[in-house]
Amino acid sequence: MARRAIVTGAARRVGRAVALELAAGGWSLDLTYLSSEAEARATAADCEAAARAAGRAIAVGLHRLDLADLGAVAAFGAARAAACADALVLNASSYAQTPFGAISAADAE
Repeated sequence: MARRAIVTGAARRVGRAVALELAAGGWSLDLTYLSSEAEARATAADCEAAARAAGRAIAVGLHRLDLADLGAVAAFGAARAAACADALVLNASSYAQTPFGAISAADAE
């Protein structure tokens, strides 16, 4: 039976890298994003390609999800309850590029 993972914040950076590795390993995926739709679509396509390159067939779902909207999160989870995810990668975050030397203690909080 195929394993399934949900990866939040999968459009870019670490979430994308994790999704690609899981796809190459044969994991089917539910990928979420908030505002980076074009990048999320590219990640989904790249995951499918990574799986094919590894000789595997996977399913990739792509979902816009605002994790601050608890009702939307509950609905997302309820809709996938029957699919029973084997892994949940909580990667979504806000990200502000700041040069390392410019990070203050308040920024780190």
